[in-house]
Amino acid sequence: LAGRGELATLTSAEAAGAAFWLAGERAVAGLYLNELLLKLLARDDPQPLLLGHYRAALVALAEPADPEPALRVFECELLTALGYAPALAVDTDGEPLQADARYHYRPDAGARRLPGLAEAPAGGVELSGRTLLALAAGAESFTCPDRDTLREARTLTRSLIDHCLGGRPVRTRELARAFRSLAAPAGGKPA
Repeated sequence: LAGRGELATLTSAEAAGAAFWLAGERAVAGLYLNELLLKLLARDDPQPLLLGHYRAALVALAEPADPEPALRVFECELLTALGYAPALAVDTDGEPLQADARYHYRPDAGARRLPGLAEAPAGGVELSGRTLLALAAGAESFTCPDRDTLREARTLTRSLIDHCLGGRPVRTRELARAFRSLAAPAGGKPA
C-alpha cells in the first residue's frame, strides 16, 4: 500500500491461495464474515490467528456440508480475538457446566444455571449446557451437532456479537432474510 490518510493505493498483491466461489446463501454468509471483521476489528490490526479461522470458515462455505458449525466457531474465535471470549466451560459460580442442565447466558456475566423449571431472567439467552460445551470444544469437535444445538449456538453467538457491536446493525442478516424470502416456494415457507 502507498499513500497517506484514509485512502491508500494498492500497488501490488499476491494471492494467498485459490479463490473461493460462493453462491446464494453461502455468498451471503461470506459477506457476513467480512462485515463482522470490518465492524469489530481495528483498522490495520493483522490478527494472523483469526485470519486462519477466517480461511477455514471460507473453506467450509465452499464445501457442500452444512456451513453453520464453521460460522459458529468463527464467531467464537472472533470474540476471543476481541478479548470477549465467552465463558463456555464454567458457570458464574465457577462450577463446571453440565450437559443436561439449562443455563441463562448474559454477555456481561456468563452462564448461570437455571434451577428446575424457573424462568430465565430478562436479558441474555436460555440454552443447554450441551450447547455451551459443544462450543467450548472448538473447531475440532463442533462439526456435527444436532439442529437444536446449532440453533442455540447461533442465538448465543448472535447475542454476544450484538453486545460487542453496541446496537449497530448487521446488514448481512437483513440480506440473508431477504434472500431466504426470495428463495421461498409459492407456499410462503422457505425450502
